[in-house]
Amino acid sequence: MEQTTKIMDAIVLWTYEVDNEEMLVLNMEVHNKSDEQLQNIFDEYFHIFDFGLSYDLQYMAIFEDKTRKSYNQSRRTKGSQKSDLRVKLLDIKSNSVVFESSLLCKGFLHINFHFSLDSHYLICQGYWDGYLVIDIQEKKEFIFKNKEDQDFILQMDSINSYYLNRNKKILKINAEQINLQQEIHLKFNFQYIIYFKSFLQQFALVSTELFQYIMYLENCKVIKQIKKQVDVRTELIIFQSYVIIEQENAYQTEYTVRLLHSGRLVRRIKDLLQSSGNVCQDEFGIYKYSFLNDESPNNHYKIKIFDFLRGISKEIYYRYDSQNNKYYQISKFQGQFMYTLTLSDLRTQISCYILR
Repeated sequence: MEQTTKIMDAIVLWTYEVDNEEMLVLNMEVHNKSDEQLQNIFDEYFHIFDFGLSYDLQYMAIFEDKTRKSYNQSRRTKGSQKSDLRVKLLDIKSNSVVFESSLLCKGFLHINFHFSLDSHYLICQGYWDGYLVIDIQEKKEFIFKNKEDQDFILQMDSINSYYLNRNKKILKINAEQINLQQEIHLKFNFQYIIYFKSFLQQFALVSTELFQYIMYLENCKVIKQIKKQVDVRTELIIFQSYVIIEQENAYQTEYTVRLLHSGRLVRRIKDLLQSSGNVCQDEFGIYKYSFLNDESPNNHYKIKIFDFLRGISKEIYYRYDSQNNKYYQISKFQGQFMYTLTLSDLRTQISCYILR
């Protein structure tokens, strides 16, 4: 007896849209323009390029950029052109923007951002020369720019402190006392630190080129040293202080699962699907969501979910009525909701769906 596949319906809960097409029509005539001229017009406006959700799912950070004008741009510098970055904070319940940041510089390929676990703070960074801290409750921003030093935000911990790598020095800063500018220098005896993750408020996992170390934060003493298996580490997640999930390549297709304190390999995962999606966790585990077009004539789509802790995967099929499925999309799954960013010329929109 042939088993039928259950297909769920994706129901739209809300949509946020930035439509520059209407502004363009009002400001100028676009007919008979060359591709280069249209691209220059396109660059005049802000566009959404990514988004992220707070842990309590009450707020969405929307990241927009606009290409900076360069009047003496050579072929050598064109590929490294920077853009203006701004952050909008969307209150999901009211579907309204409650805060818009000042402009930052964007030079990184991917935005570096972190919400605090209580969703009171958001820190984000578009380039080495500075970063932004947003007090979500007070709707205030604090901008830090330093032309001489190179800063890189590492993480926010569970007590609203964040860790900063400044010129190979790890600094701890309390976001709740950010006006005081008090920085605690964690004196690790390493020349080059690739990754840093604090856990349980008193320990840290420090990754260098050759080893990983479990250390006390108070005195920076090494508790455990673990030899690294490969050189590439592009993502690292600690689950409930006993398991590490590490991304093994830049394509998000290979991962390892290890016990944190012993370094023992639990499983190695290869050939995961490279697609739009995200890695997220809840109290029961950590999962990789991959969004795929099932190539069905009836507009059926598929989400493949891989459970890192249990080593199993499952598939969800769904359908939704969308006129934008031919455009580029970025999809993420968090909580029980699916969020999709659709990029189509001068119009970008983010939609939230629930599957039923």
